[in-house]
Amino acid sequence: MDLAEVRPTAWMDRWTVLDLGDGLALFGFAPELRRRSGLSWMRSAPLVRLDLRLSLAMTEGGIVYGLGRRFRLEDLTDEEGWAALQLLAERWFGGRVVPRDDLAAAKWLASQAMVRWLDVAPPPMKDHGLVERFLDAYGEVYLARRRNRQPA
Repeated sequence: MDLAEVRPTAWMDRWTVLDLGDGLALFGFAPELRRRSGLSWMRSAPLVRLDLRLSLAMTEGGIVYGLGRRFRLEDLTDEEGWAALQLLAERWFGGRVVPRDDLAAAKWLASQAMVRWLDVAPPPMKDHGLVERFLDAYGEVYLARRRNRQPA
């Protein structure tokens, strides 16, 4: 399949390519993604094609990403992006990349997606109690908005 003849089915802005040992994948911010509703940092399925000239990539699952701004890992300044990348690295390669509770980090990442969907103030990353209260307070309305694909 020629990528020049394919329309993107997803978009990734602020992206890079990761070498996961057994193949390459995209890592970046997806403002919109059919299966996950978007507005989050994520890793793609393994890449089968990447065309920098066309700014398109295709994964093993058949998703074709339109690609926005590329970044180098050393230029990633987004705290949420780093947290997502660290959790990904821990899960993929094992071991402890970050010396904090994996579940607490995952909850904070979930709260950041909720912040974007609901346009509310974020809880501080290191206050696990406030993160828990935030998730309890906004969880239902967030899930309803995602189901209906209605970000604030």
